[in-house]
Amino acid sequence: MNNTLIVIPAYNEEATIEKVVLACKNYGKVLVVNDGSKDQTSFVAEKAGALVINSPTNQGYDFALNLGYQYALHNHFDIMITFDADGQLPVDRLPFFINDASNGSDLVVGVRSSFPRFCEKFLGIFSKSFLNLQDPYCGMKAYRLDFCSIKKIFSAYDSIGTDLALTIALNGGFISNIPISIKIRSDQSRFGNRVISEFRLFPSMFFGISRIVLYKLKTFFR
Repeated sequence: MNNTLIVIPAYNEEATIEKVVLACKNYGKVLVVNDGSKDQTSFVAEKAGALVINSPTNQGYDFALNLGYQYALHNHFDIMITFDADGQLPVDRLPFFINDASNGSDLVVGVRSSFPRFCEKFLGIFSKSFLNLQDPYCGMKAYRLDFCSIKKIFSAYDSIGTDLALTIALNGGFISNIPISIKIRSDQSRFGNRVISEFRLFPSMFFGISRIVLYKLKTFFR
């Protein structure tokens, strides 16, 4: 099983998207979801050989991931890998993600050496302790899509990132965690500064922890 789609959400990433697409093409079909970029992200990605879906306006990272997820299911891919457009994630680790997903892992998660935000650390503590999901916020994940389809796993709040990973874990999916190294970004993050990014992540952290706690309470009282 190696029918793999690599989904790359991108917003104003013309400086890095070509290099990322060219590297990822060695490991699967590449789909760039251009989330309303105002630069040449779409043109550069397509020229580099990626399939491109264009959103006319900027809808956010989760919206872009959802478009990629829907495309992967509709076109019957076996594996979907989410990957970032900024060049920080290690392309050379992709074979390990594909290998694990091809050999029984329902979810493969990249594990960063450190978490830059409080919300990431806090949810990571809960998910690692109770679900063997060590880094739910990492942008580099592989999903075995037949598990998702059979279990009819869809997002509860329009996110296939953290929410889908938690859902797979809570439904008994087999998870493997792969350590990865993150490169330092040379320009400003598209996700916003520390305060803004914490504010954006708080709802998913809150709902994630709530889901884990409720799951453990249900299993305890069975």
